[in-house]
Amino acid sequence: MTDGCTITCKTASGKSLEELSKLIALRTERLKELTKDAVVATAIDVLVSLRADTRDARSGDRVNPPRRLTPRRDLFVSFRGGHAHIPCLRVGSRHGPEFHHEGSFYIADKGCKLFDLLVFQVVPYHERIKPYFVAAHSSSEVLKFEGEMIRRRVDRKGGLARSALGVAMAKLSTRNSADDVSARIRALSSNLSQVTVTGGGGSGASGDFGLYFQSELDYGIPALKSGDGGVDLAMQKAANKIAGMLTHAAHKAGDFEHDVETPFPDVRKAR
Repeated sequence: MTDGCTITCKTASGKSLEELSKLIALRTERLKELTKDAVVATAIDVLVSLRADTRDARSGDRVNPPRRLTPRRDLFVSFRGGHAHIPCLRVGSRHGPEFHHEGSFYIADKGCKLFDLLVFQVVPYHERIKPYFVAAHSSSEVLKFEGEMIRRRVDRKGGLARSALGVAMAKLSTRNSADDVSARIRALSSNLSQVTVTGGGGSGASGDFGLYFQSELDYGIPALKSGDGGVDLAMQKAANKIAGMLTHAAHKAGDFEHDVETPFPDVRKAR
């Protein structure tokens, strides 16, 4: 029997981690598996559940309004660069000093007279997206512009959260990610999924083995349909699966006296 299995995770409860640790150790004992094989198989089961629970923004048309939309009456659209005639923002009037700012500057309708436009600062819904400035006729025109920006962002990076989990699964096994994403997103997903394996993982007390997984995606948890409890739920499903597997193996061998109790009976496998 392996000496034990220790799991740490900041987004799962102590009970889920404790039960899953016990069952992995029991799995290596009863099924005579290598510690490495048992840990990797369990990690993949957890990732499979998380991937199934992760939204793909491309499948919906939801557009979140910006967190803040502020009219900037102190700013005016003007030009710089002499004959280059490059649009810019100036303070006080269109002849005032140039306004140097962080974030991009856009013109909502490039076919209109720029001097007729008002300036707005947009703070997008998602904190990871930097605030920017838009010149438009009205706030409603800015909201429409931000909606189009969101759809472009989704087209560029939609499916990233699911793909990052699929890539992590592929790094742990020979399974291929089935995500319908571009090569660019797949490469980015690989950079976001950090997987480290240490030790040989033999069976018995000498089977020291370590597996470390970290997602660098800053919206991985918010992307879960189950919300903040999604990781905890995935751990519980993996624990239930091991318990069922061990009971099934015992019955197949004619042993009906050593059933393994389902640790989380309230959790049902999603169909």
